[in-house]
Amino acid sequence: MIHAEENAILKLSLSPLSCKGSSIYITHFPCQRCCKLIYQSGIRRVVYLQESMKIEKELIFFKKLRIKIEKLNIINPDGEIGIRAGFKIQ
Repeated sequence: MIHAEENAILKLSLSPLSCKGSSIYITHFPCQRCCKLIYQSGIRRVVYLQESMKIEKELIFFKKLRIKIEKLNIINPDGEIGIRAGFKIQ
């Protein structure tokens, strides 16, 4: 099984473009394997929607390497945080 982060980075590696200095936007915080690949590819910012596991080790890994981490909050029309049709990003 290949994760979405791996797939995106591998596809980009086949093009003349580079990940160096870029941001990656993902739905879930990356696993340890993807964290390493994100670092090795030169990505400098990770933007995610939610955690699907404990992320303490991965957060420490990114912070040591000075990779910026941002969690998006999705606000539904009814004011709740979550993902549904008709959402807006704040």
